[in-house]
Amino acid sequence: MIYKFSDFHLDTTQNKLFKDDEPVKLGDKSFKLLVLLVKNSPQTVSKQEVMDEVWKDRIITESTLYKTISRIRQELEGAGITIESVFSEGYRVSGVVKKIMTQEHYAIKDVPTPKKPLINTKFIWLVLLFMTTATLSYLLINQKPVLTIKESIVEIRNAMSINKKAFLSQINQRNELGEMLARRFEVDPDLSWERRFFMYYDQMNEQEHFVFSQIRAYTEGPMLKNNQKILDIINSNNQILKEIPEATALRNHLTIWLNKYHRVFKNSDKMCLLYVGVEDGAPYPSIVDQQVIDWIDANP
Repeated sequence: MIYKFSDFHLDTTQNKLFKDDEPVKLGDKSFKLLVLLVKNSPQTVSKQEVMDEVWKDRIITESTLYKTISRIRQELEGAGITIESVFSEGYRVSGVVKKIMTQEHYAIKDVPTPKKPLINTKFIWLVLLFMTTATLSYLLINQKPVLTIKESIVEIRNAMSINKKAFLSQINQRNELGEMLARRFEVDPDLSWERRFFMYYDQMNEQEHFVFSQIRAYTEGPMLKNNQKILDIINSNNQILKEIPEATALRNHLTIWLNKYHRVFKNSDKMCLLYVGVEDGAPYPSIVDQQVIDWIDANP
């Protein structure tokens, strides 16, 4: 079977990964892990299943697994798919993956190509008209309803509430990991949390990597989802910028956060936190939470 994504194709019959028909060098374990995730896409594969299928009876640390995932991500840059860490579950491939049957399944030898019968032009136009009408009907039925200004701001409040709970839980685990590292290393207290964990990532033990992965799961999960949701709502309804004074500052903050996530965080296994603050020119406008609540209270 061949799995196609962007300029890459994964050939399980040849046990090779190609980019633009040129072979990509992947180690044996990296290739087996990639095949396992792609075959199960978009379903999540548990860490235990990954270890059982790829490393068989060999006992490995989670650090080895993280490094293997990181190597695959580097090789698949620009592939149009992403290997995501799923909190407390495992890993999955997200993106468009097409299955293509290998040649031996569809090759037919010595069979002459039949002549195509002439088709009436009027019939073609009728078919096109029917397809166009059906497509328009589907779009009209399935189009997403446009939210009112109140519905939009309520959705923003709900997303903020989830983000706040996730952020507070992440802070507790961040502090726990910081204390664990401080017991083993002379950590510079002036280092930012992002730099601190990035610097000591390769020296973390199995327990520290476990806490690290939990912290990262909050960033990849609820924070990414709700930050994108809030930004989409603001961008789809300019009236929000007039109703909520700090909505513009919030939009700027989220735009930079999401850009940093996709261009930096997603491509580095050594990051678990993602902060955008004063140094980025767009700190989170904390007053916006209360402004949203006050607006909802004033508009029952």
